[in-house]
Amino acid sequence: MLIDANVVPKITGSILRRHLQMDVCENVKYLCNNLQLADTLPSDLESSTIEILIGNDYYLDIILPQKIEIQQGLYLLGSKLGWILTGRSQLSDEETENKLTMTVNGLLSITECCLHSTIDTCLQIKPSIEDFWNLETIGIQDCPYTSDDENTLSNFVTSLKMENGRYQVAWPWKEKLPELPENRELAYGRLKVPFGVISSPFLLAATLDYHLETYKNATAANIRENIYVDNVITGVDSTESAFTLYKEAKQIFSAASMNFREWASNSEKFLKCIPKEDQANREKLKVLGLTWTIKDDTLAVNSAKNDNMFPVTKREVLQRVASVFDPHGFFTPVTLRTKLFLQMLWNKKMEWDEQLTEEDIQQWKEISSDLDAIQDYHIPRAIGLPEIRQQQDIQFQYVFTKENPADIASRGTTVSLLKEHSQCWHGPSWLTKQRTEWPRWDPHNISDDNQNSIESEYKVSKVLHEAKLLAGESPDGETNSVGNSKSSVGYLFDIDCSRFSSFIRLIRVSAWVIRFVKRLKKETLSGPLTAAELEQAKLLWIKSVQKQYFGEVMIAIKENKRHNLISQLGLILDQENVIRCIGRLGAAQLSEGAKTPILLPKKNKVTELLIESMHRKYFHVGVSQTLSAMRQTYWIPQGRSEVKRVLRKCTVCKRCEGGPYKMPLMPPLPKKRVSESAPFIYTGVDYFGPIFVKSDTGSKKGICLYNCLVVRAIHLELMQDMSAEEFLLGFRRFIARWGNPKQIISDNGSQFKLASNTLEEAWNGVTVDSDVQTYIANEGIQWQFIVELAPWMGGFYERLIGIVKRCLRKTIGKLCLTNEQFRTLLAESEAVVNSRPLVYIGDDINSNIILTPAQTLNPKTGFPDHNEEDSTDPEYLPQISSAKKLLLTWKKGQKHLTMFWKAWRDEYLLSLRERTANKLRSGRIQCKTPAKVGDIVLIKDNLPRGNWKIGRICQLVVSRDGQIRSGKVMLPNKKTLNRALNMLYPIECEELNEGLTNSDTEKDTELINDNTRTTRKRPQRQAARTAMKKIQEQLES
Repeated sequence: MLIDANVVPKITGSILRRHLQMDVCENVKYLCNNLQLADTLPSDLESSTIEILIGNDYYLDIILPQKIEIQQGLYLLGSKLGWILTGRSQLSDEETENKLTMTVNGLLSITECCLHSTIDTCLQIKPSIEDFWNLETIGIQDCPYTSDDENTLSNFVTSLKMENGRYQVAWPWKEKLPELPENRELAYGRLKVPFGVISSPFLLAATLDYHLETYKNATAANIRENIYVDNVITGVDSTESAFTLYKEAKQIFSAASMNFREWASNSEKFLKCIPKEDQANREKLKVLGLTWTIKDDTLAVNSAKNDNMFPVTKREVLQRVASVFDPHGFFTPVTLRTKLFLQMLWNKKMEWDEQLTEEDIQQWKEISSDLDAIQDYHIPRAIGLPEIRQQQDIQFQYVFTKENPADIASRGTTVSLLKEHSQCWHGPSWLTKQRTEWPRWDPHNISDDNQNSIESEYKVSKVLHEAKLLAGESPDGETNSVGNSKSSVGYLFDIDCSRFSSFIRLIRVSAWVIRFVKRLKKETLSGPLTAAELEQAKLLWIKSVQKQYFGEVMIAIKENKRHNLISQLGLILDQENVIRCIGRLGAAQLSEGAKTPILLPKKNKVTELLIESMHRKYFHVGVSQTLSAMRQTYWIPQGRSEVKRVLRKCTVCKRCEGGPYKMPLMPPLPKKRVSESAPFIYTGVDYFGPIFVKSDTGSKKGICLYNCLVVRAIHLELMQDMSAEEFLLGFRRFIARWGNPKQIISDNGSQFKLASNTLEEAWNGVTVDSDVQTYIANEGIQWQFIVELAPWMGGFYERLIGIVKRCLRKTIGKLCLTNEQFRTLLAESEAVVNSRPLVYIGDDINSNIILTPAQTLNPKTGFPDHNEEDSTDPEYLPQISSAKKLLLTWKKGQKHLTMFWKAWRDEYLLSLRERTANKLRSGRIQCKTPAKVGDIVLIKDNLPRGNWKIGRICQLVVSRDGQIRSGKVMLPNKKTLNRALNMLYPIECEELNEGLTNSDTEKDTELINDNTRTTRKRPQRQAARTAMKKIQEQLES
């Protein structure tokens, strides 16, 4: 265990270690003889220091699960540092009822944290407000009288004076002066105020303001109004006024020993009247962020160049947009496009450093080129808002959209089009004409063309519902509806009902809104919501929904016109202006709601909430009973299908009665299953048992079965126990007899997983040796695990386990064999099973050879061997050499092997087609919705359904045929399980849209990892990429 530590001079003060009571000590001393404690026990009251302080986040890494109870409330806990004594101990023998709290500090010593018997005695009954205030203001000390700013300003006003032609002000010393060492030169040096320190701007601004206030003339007032730090920006109407301003300003600042210089003006005549040393020797000046060209008297907006590197992330787009400083809004039509582009990136929910798509980059290149062209366009300096406000004959009048200069600012344009837009810079053309020739607009007499223009500017639904609907009046005169819109989202009070999961909550929120409106109308309402208020809110929602879906029906009922729904359902409007259905049950002894139910539309969110509410009210009954309860008050067209659709989404019903995902058909056999290979190259392994035998090492034994995937041969090993060490020994015996397999397939047994890791480490160690690197390193064993709790995925060896079990059950019966007897029986059973025929045996005595797995293990088994001497054979040789005899024997073995593989291909493989089972057995109830990442599911287990774990699908695994048969599920504790789809019961899943294309479906069923939502790799910033490139260049150089 590694712990990052901070080394500090001192952690805390010393602590007291109290000795334990006698009865406790006796019990502890008895255990100390056999246990190693984390620290020694104090024999008397002693003082100790804290050497190491470990945070609580390492607690579970240090504490072990062992626990020993010494007495009630006092325990010994096991830890990696030794046993720790913790809990409660008695203060004395007399006070047995009052118990103290004992803790161990840092696993180093036993300390008493509190000397009180209960928590209540440690705290005051009513803590004072001052204590809370002192706790909240730790480290904050306010002056009880005045703040430092007030003291500084007061000192400035009282000490400012003019001496020797300069302003002087006393240094703002603090009242409580700290004791300084004898260093006068350093102290006197601190009295200077150099330019650039924190106090310089304040002293300059305060001094200038005070100095200008002493002059009671127009020039001082003008400078005081238009000064910004150390720059003055103002203007006059004539050259004479400018020269007067120059002379008086120079005199004012000369009196304060300041030089008022760098004068700039668009008047060359004025500049000729002042000395050269007072002029600004620049053609362009920065004026409040804008660039002023003096000769042309124009302004330009500054914009940073793009440097031919277009941004590829949202962060860089924002940086580029913010680089344009346009305080007057000259280029608002151009910058509007950049803001709309940034808004589009926000709507796409892109991250700050996420790369833009190619389409977005092309769009941004076009917009960014306009930003570069902004600083090349110069704007004539025009009259500003202060001059406009000084005019007295200003009148506000309506202007049409086509002639409105501000219209282009709300639509956006390019720099080139903005230059040619005369209305933006000069206003409408009629503005230069006589006032009598200006267009007039009468709001009470609107023509059809003007009305269409006004309606074209609406950005939202043309609905006026605030006062009338909230007052309880009916819609549309009632104007609450959007006509015959088929939207499933309600518009009552602008509340989005799709965000509610309960109809009761929706009604209560609406009732509170109605109460709030009534309070605005000075109606006195208080207390909890009443039944009348809830009924009013429900009625308003029903009327709103009916108006959305049955607006034409309402009009037809009012105007007494024909309509199909009116004739089919007998629709009427009641006194509350609610559509109801009437029939021939008026005389029946039913409730008024059942006789004249309220008409509700199907596939509407409010209707769904009502059905869900009724479904929960009747304890999650079925479709028929829920529909019957709904028809006591409401009538829904095609109500059964609508109720069935809503009940399919009920999470409680799906959790208790829902079915699993539907498994696809069985995939084709893998290539290694139908290709020729040596025995046990592809092997399946599994355990079965236990078997009871007579043995000194234990009565329960396990059997490990190795099954060849191609020739269906088996190998049996008797396992003394289920440990990984025992399996590795058996596995070594298997390899020594049959050779090294390329791939092993097994279930997820713990001994198999541990053995897989061990083999992997062993093979990695072998590959290091240079002698075997070219051969054995390439022959490593690949271990493949099937999906957990899916034995049908290992059916090729599960079938052989059944055959062996049947042989042993019929042979042994109730006998209990010894270890050696059972090992012998296993070898004989292995030989019998390997001798079984793989194909059908015909009745013809001259039929082909019998194909068995043993023929590949021992070529002589099962093949006819003709040893008779044939004297008529011309090639008969009664005496041959040993070399030729060995060659003939080898050729004979190869012929037998060729005969086996020919029979294996022609008979065994083709017989597999007769097995027509292509799907797994499943229950009647199955989920038809395909599995998707993010679905909430129940995980089937060998427990009652109410105890099944719940999780979320974080990954779907695609098989070699493109189908999904398993997925990884994340539990609430972040643990991940791999389960087959028929073991997962969906609770909450996304419904597939009807218009979903095949490409979208394939995209959803690919191998998707849900971690991209939260743990997606964050792209590097441009600055980081540039820095890494420079570092790489430095390293290479």
